[in-house]
Amino acid sequence: MAPPARAVINLAPQHKFKGLKDWPEAQLLLLMPRVLWNRTRIYVPHFEAVHLAGRFGADPGDFEWEVLTEPQGFKWWRRTVGGEPAYSSFIVAPDVSTDPVEVFGMVDIASDTPWWFDAIDDMVRIEMRGDVHARQYNLTDHQGKVFVSLRDEYGPRKLVTTPKDENGVAWRVGAPEEVEKLKESFVNLVNRARTATLPDETVKNKTGELKPGTGQLKPATGSLQKPSTGQLPKPATGTIRKPPTGSLPPDQKKPEKPATGSLRDALSNLLKPKTDQLKKDD
Repeated sequence: MAPPARAVINLAPQHKFKGLKDWPEAQLLLLMPRVLWNRTRIYVPHFEAVHLAGRFGADPGDFEWEVLTEPQGFKWWRRTVGGEPAYSSFIVAPDVSTDPVEVFGMVDIASDTPWWFDAIDDMVRIEMRGDVHARQYNLTDHQGKVFVSLRDEYGPRKLVTTPKDENGVAWRVGAPEEVEKLKESFVNLVNRARTATLPDETVKNKTGELKPGTGQLKPATGSLQKPSTGQLPKPATGTIRKPPTGSLPPDQKKPEKPATGSLRDALSNLLKPKTDQLKKDD
């Protein structure tokens, strides 16, 4: 029976990932707009970095990330039931000069972390064989179970990436369920970063400053503008109060001339013959 293929989730199946040749062990493939990638990198240190958690731990999904600088990426520190962070996976973008950016993720679990045995289907068998191996070679129970898991589980399934080093620590990639967890966690992180207000995006109040001692607001534009000719300022109710029909506003009334009589009287006087200048016929 052939071993199952390594679990891979490709969120951009139509795209040919050029960086995959340098990251053949990647299990999560996706494309991101470069501006969103950069925004998430700014978001994490202020809101969800693992070092922000207090000594009482955090809820799942809080304070579980660390920013990587070279190459650019993130570490995911999954929290245990007790609230302690344990390294689990990483996200990396080898080339951030493109737009969109190629992003790769891989579940990367060490044998001395709480997640090492999560991908084993029959843990009872591993425990029994591990105990026997530990007694035979004078090892701890944990060391015996790690040896048996490498030999009987992860090795045949081609999940081992690095065998035991000088410290006795081995590394493996993730099972399908673990890759799905990585995908959900990173997608949720990006969505939170997309909708959050970053510190440099805080908008100052532009309604004006309060002048000391005056009790009046100073408009942001400087000075008040006079209303245009023929219009009155809008009252507080939001409606324009029209002046009475046939009259001008007080500030626009023309100065009154001295009373000289009505126009009718002036015309009458002009057209009336001047009888005192007419001569009688001889």
